[in-house]
This record gives sequence, structure tokens and C-alpha cells, in this order.
Amino acid sequence: MLAEIQPQAPRNCLPDRRPSPVLGLKDDTKTFSGKTRPLISFSHTDMVGNWRYISKDRSNYQGVRARWRDTALNKDMMVTMGDGDKIFILRHSYPDEQQAKAAAKAKLAALDRGGASFSLKTDGNPGAGVESELIVSGFHPDIVSAPWVINRVEHCLNNSGFTTFIEAEIEKGV
Repeated sequence: MLAEIQPQAPRNCLPDRRPSPVLGLKDDTKTFSGKTRPLISFSHTDMVGNWRYISKDRSNYQGVRARWRDTALNKDMMVTMGDGDKIFILRHSYPDEQQAKAAAKAKLAALDRGGASFSLKTDGNPGAGVESELIVSGFHPDIVSAPWVINRVEHCLNNSGFTTFIEAEIEKGV
């Protein structure tokens, strides 16, 4: 059973309600209708609030290990996704091997994907949506040169006007 958990939006703010990437293939280059993902561009002059850039060194891990309980043998078993010397170990124990593999695979994909994050608040842009490519200019060269993919959007309409909050991460495989 899939459940989509939406964070609570501040009053008068609307999270992007377009189909969640959970319902499609994450990191796919096409939208649900088969069109190429739209490009969203912002420059430093479009800013109406703060921006934030966080660089994460996740290249240390080449694999993920998960534990599951084999009830027939009455002992804990381990499953590893990926390979290499540096292994990330999940703390949670899973009821079967299939769920342990799925959790390890998802964590490995998250470690590969999340090399850095970037968030900004800008003038309202209703075209900004989850899984769109984000192109920025007027920021530090490390930010401008990165291929960003939007993973969270929040549109706000209040007494200050229409604004859009965007969170993005570096596109997978880069």
C-alpha cells in the first residue's frame, strides 16, 4: 500500500500537488505524459528571500547493508546492495529478504543521488514543479555549473504577493 505524506504547508501556501515522483520512475527524463521535463531558470536577481546551498560528501559509500529476520532459521541475515569497502549499514531490521533488499536499494540510490542540495525563494512561478530541471545563474560557480532537479516546490500567495519556494538536488549520475 502506497501512502503519500504531504508536509504541512504554512497558511496561504500550497505545496505542489502535481503527481508525486513516487508514482512514476524517479530520475526519469520524461513527464507522465511522455514529454521532456521542463526547464526552470532563475537568476540571483529573481530572489525575494534567502537561498541555501549544502554540499554533501556521500561518495564515501559504495554499498548499503540491511538486516532481515529469517524465521525458519531463527536468526538475523544480511543483504548487501552495491559493492566496495565502505558500506552504509541500515539500523532497522526488516521482516523478510525482499523488504531488506528494497530498503538497501532505495538507500543506495539516495546516497548516489544526493550529492548536494540547493533551495531558494523567488517570485511566484506556477510552472515550477517536482522533477523539473533547474538552471540557475548569478550564484557561486559550484551552484551554476551543477545539473539540478527540483524535488520540492511550495507556492505561497499572501499579503506579500506570490512567491515560490524550491528545493533541488544534483541530478543522479553526475
